[in-house]
Amino acid sequence: MPPGWAIAAPASAANNRQIASPQELRRRARPEELKAGPLDITTLVAAIEGRLGEDAFAVVLSGPDWQALASVLERRELRPGELLLRRGQADARAFLVERGQLRVYGTGGPPGSQRIATLHAGTVVGESGLFGATPCAAHVEAVTPCVVWVLAAARLQALAITAPALVAEVLRAAGAVLALRQRAQRERGTPRA
Repeated sequence: MPPGWAIAAPASAANNRQIASPQELRRRARPEELKAGPLDITTLVAAIEGRLGEDAFAVVLSGPDWQALASVLERRELRPGELLLRRGQADARAFLVERGQLRVYGTGGPPGSQRIATLHAGTVVGESGLFGATPCAAHVEAVTPCVVWVLAAARLQALAITAPALVAEVLRAAGAVLALRQRAQRERGTPRA
């Protein structure tokens, strides 16, 4: 957990439950469960579950877990050319990519001057923001029309009170992507997404 986070939830069976296995997820995350809440996250879940790339946001959640997570997400649409993250700007949010393509650009010059990576649906960007309001190391710009879901660290922290296992799984998956990107950054000698 990021510094300053404290989980003060009462001990109960609900707080001690295990996150679903991939097999249980396929069985339990039914489309009707994903539309039951105020936000329809069916397309987001399909993108994340279907992403097989190395940078996949490999979070393993059940339908009810997805609905709980949806309660702290905010949907955002981006036009081509719109900046999602600006290099040097501190941010305490991560973005789950539902649809579209984003480019990550490095230092020096305007966005587009040094392409580091192209991100697709089913991944996460700005994941370091879940661990602290750190300055972004690169620009992230929409290449195509995109839909992203904003996950603010403060809202995730609030969710930890009622769903600590869910939050731990989200942080585990985000940490795995962060570690992968930091390793790639060291190998390339360029900023991470």
